[in-house]
Amino acid sequence: MDNNTKQHISDELRNYVLRFDSQNKAAATLRNISVANVSHMNNNKWDKISDELWLNVAKQIGLHNEEYILNRENKNFKNLQMLFADSATYSNCYGAYGKASIGKTTSALASKENNKNIFVVRCDEFWNRRTYLTEILHSMGIDGGGYSVPEMMATVVKTILKLKNPAFILDEFDKLSDNNWCSTISILNRLENVCGLTILGTEHLLRRFERGLRLNKRGYAELYSRVGAKLIPLDDNNEKDLKETIRLNGITDEYQINDIYNTCESDQRRVRKLIHVTKRKTGGK
Repeated sequence: MDNNTKQHISDELRNYVLRFDSQNKAAATLRNISVANVSHMNNNKWDKISDELWLNVAKQIGLHNEEYILNRENKNFKNLQMLFADSATYSNCYGAYGKASIGKTTSALASKENNKNIFVVRCDEFWNRRTYLTEILHSMGIDGGGYSVPEMMATVVKTILKLKNPAFILDEFDKLSDNNWCSTISILNRLENVCGLTILGTEHLLRRFERGLRLNKRGYAELYSRVGAKLIPLDDNNEKDLKETIRLNGITDEYQINDIYNTCESDQRRVRKLIHVTKRKTGGK
């Protein structure tokens, strides 16, 4: 890895650290990255850092693909940023859903640029209650190792109560188990009118709510009420936004732009890959 790339990652890492109260807290949110690693990267002691560590940091702070530039004029991106800001400022709860790869996760991660007290958790289906609370604490820069479940819950609440305009964004919320949906309610009950929440998912999130409400499953009615008894639908990526994204990433030939658009099936991940392939074919970087 060349020094220019390392310098860019180092600069972005400094910006990332500024979102937290201390370098230690910032390092605690990065997996397999120590405080010493962060310090060395930020103080040009690069001989101590392997390329693998540089790439690991780059991925976790949002630089997983240096070639790709996000279109921040994208309708979904702008709407979600307003939603996240409102949730944090006024302690409101929302739910939103849309097809995979329309930019939900990217928008969620970008929300921390304007508010370091927004905490993003990317949910997974295999988590039990302990894992879920550990991941919530991890997003807040807190190591939950050795805590009991009640202690973790208490730590989340105690920490949030000290913050200005805090909010959680629970991405891929539809993957969580019913028990973890109930754990979310427990957190909300303790932080009502204090902390905002936005849950994000695919269309499966809507179907799961519909089925859970129909079967009167425990916790579904309360959680649905918390998000305003409505899930906000997100639009598919439109032609204008996708073509602007392609142009932002250095593709200016109209034939290539149309070819990428017609092939991508409105999928942002496919757009990113096709941009990369097109650049490689034409000798670009």
